[in-house]
Amino acid sequence: MELRAADILDLPDELGSFDYVVAHGLYSWVPEEVRRKALCLIKHSLAPEGIAFVSYNAYPGWHELSLVRDMMLYRTRNISNPKERAQTARSFVALVAHAQRDDSPFAQFVRQYSASLHGRGNVPESQFISTLIHDELSDINQPFYFSEFVDHVHAQGLEFLAEADLEGSTPVGMDSDVIEGLSSFTTSRVEMEQYVDFIRNRRFRRTLLCHQDAPVSRTLNAGAQALRGMYIGSFAGLKRAPEDPPGMLRFETPDGVSYATDQPLLQAAFHRLGEIYPQVTLFEDLLARAREAAGSTAAQDGDALAAALIRNFLHSRSLVAFYVAPRPLVVEVSERPLATGFARFIAGQDTENATNVRHEPVQMTLIARALVPLWTASVTSHRCWRRRESRSGRP
Repeated sequence: MELRAADILDLPDELGSFDYVVAHGLYSWVPEEVRRKALCLIKHSLAPEGIAFVSYNAYPGWHELSLVRDMMLYRTRNISNPKERAQTARSFVALVAHAQRDDSPFAQFVRQYSASLHGRGNVPESQFISTLIHDELSDINQPFYFSEFVDHVHAQGLEFLAEADLEGSTPVGMDSDVIEGLSSFTTSRVEMEQYVDFIRNRRFRRTLLCHQDAPVSRTLNAGAQALRGMYIGSFAGLKRAPEDPPGMLRFETPDGVSYATDQPLLQAAFHRLGEIYPQVTLFEDLLARAREAAGSTAAQDGDALAAALIRNFLHSRSLVAFYVAPRPLVVEVSERPLATGFARFIAGQDTENATNVRHEPVQMTLIARALVPLWTASVTSHRCWRRRESRSGRP
């Protein structure tokens, strides 16, 4: 790994060829010339079939946030210390929220936003302050309509590939009459994405880009061939619901997202995913297990299962998640547990938030933070002791 601290404007176009380029927390917070240069760097540095990730604040959702951003900037206009600015801005928004005496849309929004400023999960105060300074209190914070961003991308010879959170940029979950209405006047993928943003009042995007001449299939293939070689996982477990008719089984995730089906093949597949959680399984193995459990030999079983998995993925990644490789998970505590190096590092920091090998957030208790750093020393000490035993000839 090579780390560089450099001005984007000073970097040469030819940095090398990369399969992935990531620009997170950058595009909306720099001047226009830097944005152009960043896209230029992506164009020249991206491998022929590479993918770039660019995040930015989006309209129309950011119109609301612009109101409170303007308030905070005005209140802190004479304060130079960043930490003091953030604390003063937060206190002022709380005052504005407290002053509201009705349930107008503005009052509800300000109260909700103020509450978020005083508690975003278990984020440490230092991290929260730096985030507030970077985002809402930044000198530059320029949101974009999605269609505007695509114009910027096209000007640099790049193309919109998809949104990183695919389910959020598709009309999945909308009523059929809404989807039909949108389809009646949209003429392109970009228009559809933009109208979905309008409907959902989107305020942040994580957009994937590729070269304009990259070989891309624009059709979401829901057949079995699309998932061959992929690994499947799910958070969902069987959930009995009194209102479900006979023969219907419902599978629900810890965050309340559910999927109900009366198809034996799909029921067997989700049963299997629940049994092996948190492990994942190869699609072909899942299909074989489901067919055996359901007693099915239908030729279309693979396509039916693939379509159901993709639909559930678009609805929620807690229902279905796809992986290109199995994760090195351990489901039983061994005699000498071994934590990842990243987990041991996080345990020594001022935070309760960690990330497991499935890239999921995990809260570590005080006891866990004390034990996790030891989950390598015990293994190392044991190995050293065994070496000393062998050298001394003792049994």
